[in-house]
Amino acid sequence: MYDLSEANGIVAPWTYPGGEEGIRINTFSNVDKIAFARVQNSTDLVRMLLGLQAAYCNDVRFEKLLLPYCPYARQDRVATRGDPSAMVWLGRMIKSSVNDTPIEVFTYDLHSAVAKLGFEQSGVRLRSLSPIRHIRRFIKKVGLDAANKTVILIAPDKGAGDKTMEYARILGVEWIQMEKVRDPGTGKLTGFKPVDAPL
Repeated sequence: MYDLSEANGIVAPWTYPGGEEGIRINTFSNVDKIAFARVQNSTDLVRMLLGLQAAYCNDVRFEKLLLPYCPYARQDRVATRGDPSAMVWLGRMIKSSVNDTPIEVFTYDLHSAVAKLGFEQSGVRLRSLSPIRHIRRFIKKVGLDAANKTVILIAPDKGAGDKTMEYARILGVEWIQMEKVRDPGTGKLTGFKPVDAPL
């Protein structure tokens, strides 16, 4: 697997003095068809896109891209005039970086079905993997006991309610629904408050 997120001997990323990102792949393999990228900011995203392009330019054809966190997934729709369709853009950027060769992207717990639909307008398939196995492992690791009701899942907003309810059902635990509280003048998030949800 090619890790496009960090300097590891296989991939060498850098930043030019003018601020542009650069990346070089030092080792090539036509056997390995999987790329991995941990994208936490715009720098990581540009390096990932350049890494995909560098691989393509050197005859490496990735079939899969593992992207644990999908950037821009929260910008899954044009909410206000002047907003971009960020997920459509991201899908097109990935497709362009591999010169339209087929690639499938895998991520964990995508923000919404709308994000998937927007991304796939680019012609690149996006698969959202369930984090339930990792949640179970975490509950066990920290010594919590779902059977004794020491675990409660919290949905931070309405959009996360259906997923949280489904995870709670699978785990056999309780859940609560929260609602975001925003400053009406600025739209800035100021807190959360519980709303009625089945327990």
